[in-house]
Amino acid sequence: MKNNSKYLLGVLALFGIGLLFGFTIQDKKIQNIQGYTYGVSEDSATDSNATDSNATDSNATDSNATDCNATDSNATDSNATDSNVSWYDDVLFLENFRLHGTKVNGNDKLYIDLETYGAMNTGASITFTYKEDKKIKFTAKVNDLENYPYVIIPNITGIGKFYVSSILLIGRNSDDTTFSKTYDEEYLKNYGFDKEIQIYEDADIQFKSITFDKTTVNAGGKVYVDVKFSVEGGSVTLSLAGDNNDVWFNVDLKSDENGKRYFIVPGWVEPDDYHLAVIELRYHSYISMFSHKNDPNNNEPNVFTTDINLRVLEGSAENFEFSVSDFSMDILKKMRELADNSNVTIKLNENTIVVTDLFEAIKGTNKTLTVQAGDNEMVFNGKGIRKNKTIDGSIEVLLGSEDTSEISKLIDNDYDVVNFADNGTLPGEATVKIRRLPGSKLGSKINVYYYNKEKNKFSLVKENVKIHSGVYVFNITHHSTYVLVNGKIDDSLIIKGLDNIVDFQKSNTTLLLIIIVGLLIAIIAVIVIKIVGIDKSKKENEINNKEVVDSTYHEEEPVEVVNEPEELEEPKKEEIEKTEEIVSNKHNHKKNKKYKKR
Repeated sequence: MKNNSKYLLGVLALFGIGLLFGFTIQDKKIQNIQGYTYGVSEDSATDSNATDSNATDSNATDSNATDCNATDSNATDSNATDSNVSWYDDVLFLENFRLHGTKVNGNDKLYIDLETYGAMNTGASITFTYKEDKKIKFTAKVNDLENYPYVIIPNITGIGKFYVSSILLIGRNSDDTTFSKTYDEEYLKNYGFDKEIQIYEDADIQFKSITFDKTTVNAGGKVYVDVKFSVEGGSVTLSLAGDNNDVWFNVDLKSDENGKRYFIVPGWVEPDDYHLAVIELRYHSYISMFSHKNDPNNNEPNVFTTDINLRVLEGSAENFEFSVSDFSMDILKKMRELADNSNVTIKLNENTIVVTDLFEAIKGTNKTLTVQAGDNEMVFNGKGIRKNKTIDGSIEVLLGSEDTSEISKLIDNDYDVVNFADNGTLPGEATVKIRRLPGSKLGSKINVYYYNKEKNKFSLVKENVKIHSGVYVFNITHHSTYVLVNGKIDDSLIIKGLDNIVDFQKSNTTLLLIIIVGLLIAIIAVIVIKIVGIDKSKKENEINNKEVVDSTYHEEEPVEVVNEPEELEEPKKEEIEKTEEIVSNKHNHKKNKKYKKR
């Protein structure tokens, strides 16, 4: 029992040491693990001032389109006199707004009513947003403001329904200084000013030219393309057909780090001779299609005459690309047969589900799986796949100016929001590539934060993320809501320390790690003690057994043990006399016994 108590106390003591060691790991290393997992940089010196936020039209932003100019700082005793200050300085209210029409074409004049109250209104502009996709918008300047105000609908806008999402007013004070006031979507909606228009006329986009940098390529190979239209920008899809127009494949043009456009021939494409049959340009909300002159389904007058031929050979393919709608067991088989350093790209469309088989096909290899959701991507490496799992690969990027969530009440800096589908923990670490939206105020260097909805706070994921070819890159291991921010979020909104890490991973993983470390040390120590104890017991038993054997072997020849006499005290005189008397009596008793026998 005594030994058991010692063991128990020892285990508790060692467990305490283990916990201390675990907390030391947390303090010294967990942050580094967190940084590795989520891409946190050691460099904390952000270039907060060297962003595009300072290179914007600062007079046309919400940052100074508030009543911040109408402070007491302008109303000092030195200038707050009746002669040079009016009560309506820095005040400009939108009192009434109305569109004179709801159905327009490109280049049309759209007359409006715009009534304000306060300082003199010297300028205005109206932003229209496409209802089906808030990323698509255009801003029109208000002309002839004093008489019959109107805006001109841009010719290249697209067709569909647009609504008024913001109105910018420019005011002039009594001292000839100017200020601006922006009325956002929420305000316009509350006052019924979020009017809608329907644009009908197709955009007048003309095809100019197209060339390929090669005429022969392996399946999975890269082809650079130079294509020109009457407008710049937009997304391009090419359709290539076999000689008999019985076999087709589609490819989307991408841009490399130098801005050159290219496409990857899907790895599943069979060897054959193909020709360019259709060119599709998506510009804003409008889709323009151009067909080759020999295409039986050509769509005149949008016809191109350039002959572009491409011979596709058997793929050795380091690259393999397919649409999620084309997924089959044959594609899965080809994925497994690819070389170890191959890249597989799956392009999502209306179907955004990435099945578990795709992760299983690359698990444990150096193959990468790129999930392409529109202009954004997630890249998984086979070595980093921890478990096979079906996920929803959709990615939504929202301009901060359009965000109406709780985040908008917390962040003062310019920011954009990235929303992932609710997949929780991912099959493995993903490298996320987010393309900056048109109209975004994000700069060339940003910080990335995870937003904790429950605590209404943030955790730093990566800082000093530089933009390359219009794309920001960072790593994540779970899907949630993230914000891309110019500069840093206020410290009071940051989850710090152990709580930060535990919450960021939505689990008690770190605390569990600490406890496990402590337990492991205690268990290892107990095992060592037990082993040492067992060895000691064995040795003692061996010694005892040897002694027993030795004593048995020498039983017939006992060894006389001579004990040294103990030193006794000298008896007292009375004791000596008493002893002599007892001895004398015994002697006489014996003599009497002998006498009686006779």
